[in-house]
Amino acid sequence: RALYGYRKSPTWWQEHLARVVTSEGLERLRVEPTMFSDVVAGVIITAYVDDLMFTGRRSRVKALFERLSKPLKLKQVMLLEEEGQSCNFVGRRITRVKSGYEVTCMEKIVDKLREDLQLEECGGVKTPSVKYTRAQLEQATPLPEEEIPFFRRVLGMELYLANQQRWLELPFAGTQAARGGAHPSTIDWWRVKRLAKYIVSHRAVTSYLRDPAGTKLEVTVDADWAGDPVDRRSTSGGLVQWRHC
Repeated sequence: RALYGYRKSPTWWQEHLARVVTSEGLERLRVEPTMFSDVVAGVIITAYVDDLMFTGRRSRVKALFERLSKPLKLKQVMLLEEEGQSCNFVGRRITRVKSGYEVTCMEKIVDKLREDLQLEECGGVKTPSVKYTRAQLEQATPLPEEEIPFFRRVLGMELYLANQQRWLELPFAGTQAARGGAHPSTIDWWRVKRLAKYIVSHRAVTSYLRDPAGTKLEVTVDADWAGDPVDRRSTSGGLVQWRHC
């Protein structure tokens, strides 16, 4: 407890957690350092600060949990063993279903967006972003200095949702809005507000994590042609799916 508030505490905790978990035979992922996996045992641990989620076969997960409970002070919150059982993890609601799991969106942040932007009576939009004409882009004016902190706060919530949720359409719209983060204009504010309207009107987003047979890797790519009205650059994107994830 004496480490709370100390600048290096997060780093020390992550290093300590990594040493303990890897000592039990799990490997820390290079791409995602907060995840640890044991390929042979089929167990995965996802860490978010001091919240841990274990995934794998029931017997192996319980055995690993008992071993880690000795060097770490762990408290079991919920076991999703039967259909219908659910728990909260990092703001998400995870429910066990027949074919796997379903994960609902982070409703608290969505409610905060709706409240801050006063979107209670506002109609929804069908797309998170639109293309603005060259004339609209050229006529855009800088956002007043007193409005920039609010703009960045709203943008931060949207980018967090785009990164944490499986809304596949949010990252691109969030990236467009974030380009004006340093010196936002009226166009950037329009983008942020439209994205917020889309999120609020599509708040009931549920992701399904299934475990079908096979290891088929699906890759989808697409691009427009000279879509930017200013520099005529094209925008490309791709989607990689493995076991519906």
